[in-house]
Amino acid sequence: MLHDLSRTVTGQLRQEDVVEAIEKQVARLIDTRHIFLALVDEATAELVPILRMRDGVRDTQLNRTSIPDRVGLMSIVAASGHTIRTDDYIAECARQGWSPSGRPFRCRTGSACPCSWAPRW
Repeated sequence: MLHDLSRTVTGQLRQEDVVEAIEKQVARLIDTRHIFLALVDEATAELVPILRMRDGVRDTQLNRTSIPDRVGLMSIVAASGHTIRTDDYIAECARQGWSPSGRPFRCRTGSACPCSWAPRW
């Protein structure tokens, strides 16, 4: 699957095509009805959402999140470079001492992991 994803993404030039390819390939492995993908803007220390699905519907209200503001699990992952796996998003945010993002939703399980990251914040 990773080889297929790599080949698919390498052949794409537009960000929208890359995001669609990632979504399709990841859906072969896990349930993507609730998924969030973001890039890091190193100049502003913000997460820049490129894809968010809620109940299988693409969310078009994608707002940047300041990593140092300690909001949401993805900010924790971006700041630490470590994977988080949880079955309760809100409780995990509380355990980490961070605030949940503005529109959290409950899923049976959740994972947040960096693809490539050097912690800076």
